Amino acid sequence: LKCRQLVQIIFLFFVTGCAYAPGLYMDNVELPDNEPTRQELFGVKYKVVPVTMDVINKMNSVIEYPPKDPPDVNRPYEYIIGEYDVLHITVWDHPELESSVAHEKPVAPGEPEGAKATGHFVDRDGNIFFPYAGVINVAGLTVGQAREGIIQKLSKLIPDPQLDVRVSAYRSKQAYVVGEVRKPGRLPIADVPRTIADAIAGKGGLTDSADLRNAVLNRNGKNYKIDLLKIYDEGDMTQNYVLREGDILRIPDNRMNRVYLMGEVARQRTMVIPNRKFSLADTIGVSQGFNLSTADTSRIFVFRRRANIPFIYHLNAKSAETLILATEFPMKPMDVVYVAPTKLARWNRFFRQILPSIQSLWYSTRIVREVQDIENDLNGDVSED
Repeated sequence: LKCRQLVQIIFLFFVTGCAYAPGLYMDNVELPDNEPTRQELFGVKYKVVPVTMDVINKMNSVIEYPPKDPPDVNRPYEYIIGEYDVLHITVWDHPELESSVAHEKPVAPGEPEGAKATGHFVDRDGNIFFPYAGVINVAGLTVGQAREGIIQKLSKLIPDPQLDVRVSAYRSKQAYVVGEVRKPGRLPIADVPRTIADAIAGKGGLTDSADLRNAVLNRNGKNYKIDLLKIYDEGDMTQNYVLREGDILRIPDNRMNRVYLMGEVARQRTMVIPNRKFSLADTIGVSQGFNLSTADTSRIFVFRRRANIPFIYHLNAKSAETLILATEFPMKPMDVVYVAPTKLARWNRFFRQILPSIQSLWYSTRIVREVQDIENDLNGDVSED
């Protein structure tokens, strides 16, 4: 009877021991065979999605950029004269009208002290003074329009005046490049259009901690996400917008682009997604692979939150062929990757937890028995006397 009871107790340990094993496990998640299903866990709805090539293709086909309402990319670029600009005006055959007044140029970060620009200063009201033409309002005009206005004024005194107008100092319009660039600051808007890539290059390039996927262009109080990786790696110029007055280009750092790796891997860790395509296989590879003695490779999970709904992606990588899916599965910031242990590994952990208690109980029982044997021997000797 005692032997049968002992066998029953051991069997009960094997059946229920895994439930008390330390660590994380996913037995309470019902895994669907094919289609995504909606479950309920601790009052929160979630979806369990098996990783297949169709799922990966749908994920990779989602176009997040450019934004649905891109900035005015179709607007032709032409510089508009503004206050504090300096115009250089040349009238042919009339050297006495040559611009000769030197105006101190405001010093911007990175510019040499004492930079001067020669020409006609556009005052805060948008006016310049030109000999024989008087006060002319040029603010809000293109260079060609300003030229035509000056010609009309001079033609009253000079027959068929031939003149040239150009901007010798661009002071009225600024864009700003801030964040993870080597020389953040303002960037003058000039007659030659400057794109986002031009602006970054003009500021010394990006720092090593720049997040290329989530740059932001603020225009007229509205933010537009810019994927610089598409510009630099794929040559997608649809997002390489021309900067305009008041634009703020912000390059964030990549500190929030983290992936958390847990479970039966050689090295559990937190890592920052690099500025390139980064897959589930890359994540596991950086952690030095699976712990082959404890990992259940048929139960690899990626936890992701989308639109306030938790998604659990399940990859069965039991066969080597399915590992191809891991090389194509793209990682996203704040993903949590978990590799489940085998049931045997969980049982071994449970057994290691209770083994010290069993050994202590066994040693205690053994000591009690030895003490009882000694007492019996002593009692036996006393009775013989």
